[in-house]
Amino acid sequence: MDEETAHRALTEAIGHYRAGHHDVACALHHAILSAFPAHVDALQLLGLALYRKNELAAALAQIGRALRLRPGEPALIQNLDFVVGGTLGSIGHLVDEKRYAEAAALCRAILRVRPDQPQAWLALATALGVEGDLEGAEVALSRIAPGQVSDEKRGGMARFLRAQAHDRDDQGFVGTIVVPMHNMADYIERSLDSIVHSIRFHRDRSGDAGRFRIAVVDDNSTDGGAAVALAWARRQDEPGVDVTLLTNPRNIGAGWSRNLGAATATGRYLWFLDADDFYFEPHIHLCVDALDRHPYAGYVRTGKHFQGIDADISVEFRTQSENTYPCNMAVRLECHRFVGGFPEAEMFFPNTSDDVAYSRCLESFFICARTSVPTVHYTIRPGNAMDVYLKSKAATEQGGPSQLLAGDRWVATELYIRRRLRVLRDKLSEPWSGPPLITDGRPRMVAYTPPAL
Repeated sequence: MDEETAHRALTEAIGHYRAGHHDVACALHHAILSAFPAHVDALQLLGLALYRKNELAAALAQIGRALRLRPGEPALIQNLDFVVGGTLGSIGHLVDEKRYAEAAALCRAILRVRPDQPQAWLALATALGVEGDLEGAEVALSRIAPGQVSDEKRGGMARFLRAQAHDRDDQGFVGTIVVPMHNMADYIERSLDSIVHSIRFHRDRSGDAGRFRIAVVDDNSTDGGAAVALAWARRQDEPGVDVTLLTNPRNIGAGWSRNLGAATATGRYLWFLDADDFYFEPHIHLCVDALDRHPYAGYVRTGKHFQGIDADISVEFRTQSENTYPCNMAVRLECHRFVGGFPEAEMFFPNTSDDVAYSRCLESFFICARTSVPTVHYTIRPGNAMDVYLKSKAATEQGGPSQLLAGDRWVATELYIRRRLRVLRDKLSEPWSGPPLITDGRPRMVAYTPPAL
C-alpha cells in the first residue's frame, strides 16, 4: 500500500465509522498501519473505532501511541480525554457489578496513557482494596495529590484501607478477654495471671499458637489498681498475648466497661472476667473447643465454682447464676455485636442486673453450648454481689439472683429487657452471616461434652 492508497483507505474508514460500521473501519485502519505503523491519524481513528466496539483497553493504547508520536496535539488530547472519560464510566459499572479484576485492568490501561489521572488511581485503589491487595491499594491512593479528588472520597478510601489492615492483622487472633476493674488492686494480678495460664493450657492442648488480646478497663479506680495492672502488663512476656489498658474518666460500672473493652476486641471469640475472679486453666480451651465443634452455637457457658460455699449452693440458684454471670462464657464477637453488648442505661448502675439483660438477649437469639464443668472461680468478698445474696439467704434457698432486685427495679429491668428484645427482633430481617438466629425467642441449648483433659 502506497501513501495515496492509504489516504483513500483512511477516507473510506472515516465513512464507515460515521455509518456505525466499526468492524469495517477497524479493518481498514489495520491495513493502513500494516504498511505505515506510525500513521498517527490511522492510530487515533482506530482507537475511536475500538472504543465504539467497547474494546476500551485497546482503544486507549492506540490513541496513547498516537499521542506519543505527536505530543501535545489538541485533537489527540481531546480524543484521549473522551475515551478516558467513557472508560472511567465503564469502570464504575464494573465496580458496581463487583467485577473488580476487570475494573483494575481498565484502570491500569488508563494510567499507561494518563499516569496522572486521579480518578483512575482512586478506582484502582477501590478495586484492589476490595480484592484484598491492600499494599497495591495504598500505593494507588498515594498517587493522588491533595485536591485532585474530593476529601470525602479520599478520606473514605483511606478509612476503608485502615479498617482492612486492622481486619488483616486480626486474622491471627483467637479472641479477646475483657477485664473490667474498679478498686481491685489486691486481686487484678491473680485474675490476669489466670488468663495467661489458661491461654497456655489452650495452646498446649490444641497446638494452636493463635494470638489473644487482654483488654483491662480501669473503671476510675482510686486504690492504685491501674498502676498494678500496668506494671503487670509491662512484665507480661507470653508470646502472642497483647495487653491493652483502658481508663474510664469516671466510675461508670462494669457493663459500660465491658462494652468499652469489647469495642477494641479482635479475633473470633470474646470473653469477660471480673477483676476479683479467676479462670481455671481449662476455661479458654473448653470455650474454644465448644464453639469450634458447634458452629451453630452463638456462645458457650460452663460451670462456676463459688468460693467457700460451693457445696451449699441450691440447684436453682446455681442454674440462674451460671446463666447470667458473664465470666463463665465465651461469645462469638459478631453475636455480641448483634445484641449490642451490655445495657448502658443509668438504671443499671451501680446495680449488676446489666448482665441479666445481656444474657436474656443472647439466649433469645442464639443457641448456647452448655457444660456443667466448673471453669471459673467466683470470689466472695465483703460488699460484692454474692455477699449481698448470701446475706439475703437467697443463695442457699429456693430462688435466684434476679429475685433480689427491689420491686420497682425488677419491674423497670424486665420492661427494659422486653423493649430491647423488641428492638432486636427488627434486626432479624437484616443480612446476617453468623450462626443461626433463633426467631421465636425461645432459648435453645446443646449439651457440650468436653474432651478428656
